[in-house]
Amino acid sequence: HLLSWTFHRKEELKKMIAEQPGELVKMAIQSFGPLPVALLQEKLIPEVLSDKEWKKFWEGARKALKADDTVLIPANRKEPIQVMAGGKSTDDMHFAQLATERSIDAIITHFERMVDEKKANLNDAQNEIIRDRLAFVIKGAWPRQLGHLIRAKLAAMALGADDDRPELHVADRFLDDKLLLRALQQAPVRSASDFLEYLARDHAESLHQMLLKQLTRMDISSLNVAIDYLTPHLGEDAVAAKIREVFDRRKPGIEVLAWIARNMEKIEAWKLGHTHLVVQFMLDALDHEYTGDPLKARNQLRERFEKPEWMRALLDQFDYKQRVNLLNRLRLSAAWGKLDKQSVLAMVIKQAPELEAVMAERSATESADKPRGPLTSIRSYEERKEQLQRIIEVEIPKVAKEIGHAREYGDLRENFEFKAAKDAQALLFRRRDELSQALSTVTPTDFKDATYDEVSLGVTVVIRYKDGREETYHILGEWDGDPKLGILSCNARMSQALVGHKVGETLVVPSEAGDVACTISAIQPLPDTIRKWILREI
Repeated sequence: HLLSWTFHRKEELKKMIAEQPGELVKMAIQSFGPLPVALLQEKLIPEVLSDKEWKKFWEGARKALKADDTVLIPANRKEPIQVMAGGKSTDDMHFAQLATERSIDAIITHFERMVDEKKANLNDAQNEIIRDRLAFVIKGAWPRQLGHLIRAKLAAMALGADDDRPELHVADRFLDDKLLLRALQQAPVRSASDFLEYLARDHAESLHQMLLKQLTRMDISSLNVAIDYLTPHLGEDAVAAKIREVFDRRKPGIEVLAWIARNMEKIEAWKLGHTHLVVQFMLDALDHEYTGDPLKARNQLRERFEKPEWMRALLDQFDYKQRVNLLNRLRLSAAWGKLDKQSVLAMVIKQAPELEAVMAERSATESADKPRGPLTSIRSYEERKEQLQRIIEVEIPKVAKEIGHAREYGDLRENFEFKAAKDAQALLFRRRDELSQALSTVTPTDFKDATYDEVSLGVTVVIRYKDGREETYHILGEWDGDPKLGILSCNARMSQALVGHKVGETLVVPSEAGDVACTISAIQPLPDTIRKWILREI
């Protein structure tokens, strides 16, 4: 077993890591069983090699393994690497293993590897094995693993296994609106158009009408595939008419808007309305919260507004009034955090300098009308923002999938997994709302405007106790704190005791032994190390 080498054959193991990384991976697979790359990495780090060594090790191992006929490396990193039984592999050995394989993932890996290797002129026995295993995948993957079924079907067809048996003919099964949408969502992007071509062989008219009917309900990836497929088959006018319907009803979804943002010329060509009105739809949609596939579309749409060349082309179409409206709408948008929004606004003003005066006037009005909220460092603000982003983009979608899986277990009243996932979802929603509220009220700052006539936020203060000891503290904002660097939140008891006092004043401050007297001996600007900490440069 590989782990025994880490105790008894360390030097040989080091040599293998350096000189035979492929053999080490094979040993790991033989020790732990077939593993995807991510799990292989977890098994090897840190017991066998360090995290820093992994990248170089895996590059060498992958190169060696791809040249090794006894190893199956799947194209999808989530699928397991497998070592073939027996020494050097032959076609007969591959097919012998395939014939008894009962893992859907492994069967698909076999199929796709043969397609990549352009296997041709298979004999009758080999063709029979492919058809048998395809039938096995179809039976096991339907209806929950449609992506797997599609991959297996297309690969088998490329190898010559067509719809020559009833159990291999699956096109009829997808002539259902919901199933077709699910299939497109689960199909690999590179396979989706081939899948549609397969369905169209016997059901072209039905397929075209179904795709057109469901076009504006698709996730962004499926929408891209469907439009690319329908345009040459039905004509662009048919696609344009369907997209125009949702704009005429003033209800374009985030997915349609994200697609239009990547194809802005279609606004005029398809008569979707004035460009500035379509952009208003986009900004309105960005202000909503999403999870799962709609979140992906929202992120793609938001990225368009952050691209200088896209914004330049947009501003070129706008008159002065429309440019001002765009600037004001961006200022009020909830799609970006404060710092990101500042970057977007700065980019707009750079493209349209005449808007700088408008921005300055608005900022002055807001400063006069709106009291300044609590402050925190740029570092802490960005960290909270990243927490919120992770909750929205990673943790909430993850628990949503868990809820979906738990529903499949049956009676929800007695379903512990479902209840646990719903509780986790409620907790994440509550945390999301708390962070969103906090980020909307707290202002990030670099504390450069601090004054030093008394202790306040953004200063370094030195205090001296009666026994001559001195302590130095850096008073920052709401969410700041680093005991090792002497950084205190303004809410800390020590900060609250110090704020407002001047050099030379004596006061009482908290300590581990209770309240003690001290004198403020200095109030200074923050040192460079603290300023770098604030800006996340260290």
